[in-house]
Amino acid sequence: MLKKLRGIGKALRARSEEMAQMITREMGKPINQARAEVAKSANLCDWYAEHGPAMLKAEPTLGGKSAGSY
Repeated sequence: MLKKLRGIGKALRARSEEMAQMITREMGKPINQARAEVAKSANLCDWYAEHGPAMLKAEPTLGGKSAGSY
């Protein structure tokens, strides 16, 4: 999964201008904002590839009995 996220980020960067132009054409967003959006998306892929595993780790909980009431 991490390789896929990194690959998506790399692909977004490789085709960033094409993606930005498509965003502008299809959504009417100004080209500079579209470029920034593509860059932000690529950066998010990198960030989650790096930090995602730590966020998905199991966390110990306070064991014991619990009861729910409604």
